[in-house]
Amino acid sequence: MSGRTRKKPKHRKTGSAWYEAAWLTGLLLVASGMYLALSLTGGTGPWWLMVAGGESVDLVAADNPGGPVGGVLSLGLQAVFGGLWCWLVPVVLVVLGGGYLLGRHAPLGRRMLWVIPLWLVSAAWVGQPGGPLPADTGARLGGIVGFTMARGFHALFGLWGGRIFLSVFLLVAVVALLRPWLGPVVVGLGRVLAVLAGALVALMRGLFVRPWLAVGRAVGGFIAGRQSDPASVEESPGDPVETGNEPGLDPGPDPTRETRERVVHVDTVPEPEVAVEERNLPGANGAGDGMIAATDATRPPTPTSRPKKRRKGPVRLPGLDLLTPADPETMVRPTGDLDTAADLLEDTLRSFGVEGEVKDVRPGPVVTTFEYQPGAGIRVSQIVQRSDDLALAMRARSIRMEAPIPGKAAVGIEIPNPTARMVRLREVLEGTVEAADRPPLGVVLGKDVVGRPVSVDLAALPHLLVAGSTGSGKSVCLNAIICNLLLRNDPSRLRLVLIDPKMLEMNVYNGIPHLLLPVVTDPREALRALQWMVAQMELRYRQLAKQSVRNIQQYNDKVARGEVVNADGEKVEEPMPYFLTIVDELADLMIQMGGDFEGPITRLAQKARAVGIHLILATQRPSVDVLTGVIKANIPCRIAFRVIQKNDSRTVLDMNGAEKLLGHGDMLYLQPGRALPVRVHGSFIDVDECEAVAAHWRGYEGLTEEISLQGGTSDGSAYRGEDDLYDDAMRVVVLHQSGSTSLLQRRLRIGYTRAGRLMDMLEESGVVGPFTGSKARDVLVKPEDLPAVGEGEA
Repeated sequence: MSGRTRKKPKHRKTGSAWYEAAWLTGLLLVASGMYLALSLTGGTGPWWLMVAGGESVDLVAADNPGGPVGGVLSLGLQAVFGGLWCWLVPVVLVVLGGGYLLGRHAPLGRRMLWVIPLWLVSAAWVGQPGGPLPADTGARLGGIVGFTMARGFHALFGLWGGRIFLSVFLLVAVVALLRPWLGPVVVGLGRVLAVLAGALVALMRGLFVRPWLAVGRAVGGFIAGRQSDPASVEESPGDPVETGNEPGLDPGPDPTRETRERVVHVDTVPEPEVAVEERNLPGANGAGDGMIAATDATRPPTPTSRPKKRRKGPVRLPGLDLLTPADPETMVRPTGDLDTAADLLEDTLRSFGVEGEVKDVRPGPVVTTFEYQPGAGIRVSQIVQRSDDLALAMRARSIRMEAPIPGKAAVGIEIPNPTARMVRLREVLEGTVEAADRPPLGVVLGKDVVGRPVSVDLAALPHLLVAGSTGSGKSVCLNAIICNLLLRNDPSRLRLVLIDPKMLEMNVYNGIPHLLLPVVTDPREALRALQWMVAQMELRYRQLAKQSVRNIQQYNDKVARGEVVNADGEKVEEPMPYFLTIVDELADLMIQMGGDFEGPITRLAQKARAVGIHLILATQRPSVDVLTGVIKANIPCRIAFRVIQKNDSRTVLDMNGAEKLLGHGDMLYLQPGRALPVRVHGSFIDVDECEAVAAHWRGYEGLTEEISLQGGTSDGSAYRGEDDLYDDAMRVVVLHQSGSTSLLQRRLRIGYTRAGRLMDMLEESGVVGPFTGSKARDVLVKPEDLPAVGEGEA
């Protein structure tokens, strides 16, 4: 402690001495510039006459406000720089002096160096012979150096050749000198031109394109009406289904395009193809043989969201034309601003005694990363502890540091852009369509800090935990993940269970064939759905063990080869689909149902990966009573959006950092097996886009059937092999409408241990509710439903 307290005054003394020296230097430069300007106003006489020998040297000091010294300086400046450009010298001195006084001397000094080529090129321009000006005008305006350069260009390239080269050099010098000020002007002009171009395109589309589209639709409707003759529509059940273009089924345009994105540095997986493709799906058994206890009644359609004409036959995946295209990239920070920001960052750290240099600047859609390489003897902690001071100097809301950058001898300083650019889901998907082999559960989260797409495979994670405060972007992230999957998976490959206690975010997906049951909003129904998923996990493990395979991929490969048969000896033709359960707000469920959710969540997180069952849990209250140690231990892959305090960040990621995020989709993505998270700007999708994707899938009927949680979330087959009294215990409990362990002891004449084990099985099957103390458990199955349950068991 004593060593640290002795070092602090030394840092303050060093910074104060540096400021005093800069202040004195600035005063001297300003005074020198003013003196030279005063001397140039004196009557020294025409210097070109002095060169020609027409005047005496005594004329130099005559009547000059700066005295003899000022007269000599005035003569020298006019001789070298010319009568016009000699005034640049006092102007440059005054500007540099002001930079020292304001602490901005380094960027101004480097900028003023461009005055030298500007002067040379300009002097050569006015000094060209053969122009409209008198012969000695170039010498008078451009000085001896400019006049000599003009003669040289004329001798080498001729009159017009020299003018062409000098014009290019002059343009480069002017742009380099005025780059910080020209950047905003160019950006503003670009925005104006973009608005004008959009208005022109809309006008041309309204005048020429839309009338022809209307004519095409009318002709297509007439042809479709002629082809849909009742005699030709009826087909026998055995006839093959043609896969040609059908009336009323519009394929989306091919989203493949040439992309400018680079490959992401983090461990990413290739993305599934999102282009339009066809698949012949089963009529009512899309979930596979024996996988879903189906009911006869399906969910009624939503009249306001479904198309008027229901589509049958081959299924087309939604096209990217359903999504909103990305905005023009006119909000990226200009290069001049990046250089100025890098200079300011170096100067700010130098004022605190931290020497170093910005080696690289990598702009992104939301933040810009500065790779700062500290000097010799500078500790990383000295840079990290100055984050608040840097945020003040850079006028930033917050600054996050990656200290150090893995694999580099530099510290990454992430500074928010003045204007963030929205990352659209369509933009990210279009940048990844070139991947060949794509997994079914591949998802593009967004873009990293330098604008490269970040992809994940939910099947490899295998589960995902999402946390963040209100308004940080959790629900948008979940919608983007769901639409990612709906754009590339039909119901034969993926089935969903959506749990939304808030009853607001996921109702848009009601009616799509991917859902195993309507969007769950009741906590008790959510618990039964999770228990049903646990029973399906056990059933799938038995099926995989019977086929001697280790995971769902090997099982589906055997199905494709025709090597899997069911109990009747028939070949199983439908693959085993992936099951994905998404919980939008885990905290609400944990509060209302206590710790009952932790049991099935833990079992699914521990064992469900191999059989293709996956979880995504989201919460806005990442406290230890919601994200328990058991849940976190089994879900290593996590996404943290902006949180309020450091403790919440440590609860989610086991480290600080999420409290420094910007919100609105800014996240930290922690991959399994990695020590440090990756910063990602999540892809944005609005409600209209979600509705468009969901409406596409609502247009197909008869693809799948929903499960029924009445009569238990499971038919009990997962436990029948464990205890032969399971069926008798279920009948006793349902008929007496009492979930009592002592009732099972008396009726079945068994001990307390076996009765308690049977009661736990009934709870996991959804027949009875959770333990409520001394009272009997609630029975969730009605006696009139018992015959249906018995039929399902048989």
